[in-house]
Amino acid sequence: MKERLTFNAGVRECRTPRRGTSTSGGPVPGPVVQPQAGGRAKTPARRTAWRSKVESKDWGWFGLIGFTAVLFLRPQDQFPPLAVLHLAEMFAIVGLVGMILARTGRGLPPMPFTPEIGGLAAFGAAMLVGIPFSFWPGGSFNTFFDIYIKVFVIVVLMIDRLDRTERIDRFTTLIVLCSAFVATRSLFDYMRGIHLVEGGRLAGAVGGILGNPNDLALNMVVFLPFALAAAFKPGPAPRR
Repeated sequence: MKERLTFNAGVRECRTPRRGTSTSGGPVPGPVVQPQAGGRAKTPARRTAWRSKVESKDWGWFGLIGFTAVLFLRPQDQFPPLAVLHLAEMFAIVGLVGMILARTGRGLPPMPFTPEIGGLAAFGAAMLVGIPFSFWPGGSFNTFFDIYIKVFVIVVLMIDRLDRTERIDRFTTLIVLCSAFVATRSLFDYMRGIHLVEGGRLAGAVGGILGNPNDLALNMVVFLPFALAAAFKPGPAPRR
């Protein structure tokens, strides 16, 4: 009798707990559901990973690169229907909004403030104060909002997004390639006798900042050292 009671007691202690409870009375985790063949398990972890991947896109950097390429190459000159899209403004807005969202998401101010930005802002304030006293207030007003504001936004975006050596290298490489493309086209235009102004001076093959002969020459001279540095950089000869 004593042995029977002892045996029954051992059975009660080893009894399988009910689903959803443990031997101590607490809940136990449910079974892991494996995804079916050919399907995807819609788990919170997968959704979180997808959201993190989307948020990791640096739209400020992409906007800066797109703006720079459009500024130098001006595809709207070759394909006039693209002019209605205002590609340069569109990329600038994408970059500015991406920068603000990235900074505020990290608990930082919407815009970086450095001594360079402070000096540029003070220069703009002086321009704004002097507009009513200028010889041509209307033209000064248009210059301030059409040129200065755009330059200020791009400079701020460059200061914030060009935060690594790799990005500075990619940025200068893009400018060198764009300048080489414009220079090559301009050379062929000169040999064919087109885009010549003021008695044979060569204008740029594209408009904008490279349309004027002086601006074209200035940009070619400014970025020639970067091209030479890339040519003498260690690495495969075809790439250089």
